[in-house]
Amino acid sequence: MRPSAPSKNPDGYPVMVFIHGGGFIAGASWNFPYQPIVEKLVKREIIFVSINYRLGPFGFYSTGNAFAPGNYGLWDQVEALKFIQKTVSNFGGNSKSVTIFGESAGGASVSWLTLSPETEGLFNRAILMSGSSQAIWANTEDVVGFSKSLTRELGCDKVEDLKKCIQRSSTHEIIKAAKSFTPNTNRYDSPDFSYWNPRIDGDFVDAQNFDEAIKKAPKREHFIGIDSQEDITFGMFRVHSFMQIF
Repeated sequence: MRPSAPSKNPDGYPVMVFIHGGGFIAGASWNFPYQPIVEKLVKREIIFVSINYRLGPFGFYSTGNAFAPGNYGLWDQVEALKFIQKTVSNFGGNSKSVTIFGESAGGASVSWLTLSPETEGLFNRAILMSGSSQAIWANTEDVVGFSKSLTRELGCDKVEDLKKCIQRSSTHEIIKAAKSFTPNTNRYDSPDFSYWNPRIDGDFVDAQNFDEAIKKAPKREHFIGIDSQEDITFGMFRVHSFMQIF
């Protein structure tokens, strides 16, 4: 959405890009329940953009090495930001004044994007709402094990050409195989929203750990927020300690 009148500023309107949440397995750009907020942003002469990215095994399948490092959903977000840089001026936007923001997995995505050298010059500011790349549900090597389980369910674990085998699998077959996993099998006995998530791969994030990634990250303005009672939801899922998640 954008203001109806042209900007009085020759540089154009500032731009805010929303990244939806959904545990990296659900959600969409149109599923944004904050229409009043968007309308207020537009009234304040801000262009609002919401993007999509691959989810679940389609976005985060990983063999843990260069063959399939994972993080494809995050790469989708990078490509969306590149597209915005190229085209937003056609809609009256200022490509040099871009703020990315998101909540839950969207907030974690924003956090990941701030750590990647691939995002240099794509945005200026970041707002993280109830999400961080360092949250236990937003990064773990467990995704490699889940990917192996998916490979086995697809019957691709003993073939010579793993890539071709997976590519021959239909979307329906991949979803069915992913759903076959027994719930509550991760290390914190938490629900299956954390099966598919980003990981430090040495590629999207050019580092071996978060300390190194933070030191290398481009310097940008950050605004971080969290709700005081948002962890109550996890009480329904037999999580032993809320602090293990946040």
